[in-house]
Amino acid sequence: MSTKKYSYRFILGFLLVIFVLHLLGMRYGWYWHVWGYDKFVHLLGGFWIASLAIWFFRRFPQFFAIERHFAFRFLVVLGAVALAGVAWEFFEFSLDQFFAAALTLKNQLGLVDTMSDLAFDLAGGALFNFVYLLV
Repeated sequence: MSTKKYSYRFILGFLLVIFVLHLLGMRYGWYWHVWGYDKFVHLLGGFWIASLAIWFFRRFPQFFAIERHFAFRFLVVLGAVALAGVAWEFFEFSLDQFFAAALTLKNQLGLVDTMSDLAFDLAGGALFNFVYLLV
């Protein structure tokens, strides 16, 4: 991806899109009533985290010499995506534990939901890696 196409504006704009989709999903109950909505948002989240990681690597090449090595970059970016996904799942779990009385709908629907969320986070990260390679 060229530097002009792939900038902090892209990253911030994409984050804004995910944020708006999340707010709409929470407001209208799409997470619970629209099949695949949660998976789609997690896919976008993994895509965004991967784009942020690669932007960071390109912005600070003196610290990260992984740009030329696709396999290594792929694994490091997926590691960043996995870390962010696990942190998000802990956040959702904490919301359910500490604010259970105030929440009408739970964020954590069980192990299958959590594993699915993490799988779609990683799929989004892998997708970005391949898009970045091709563009």
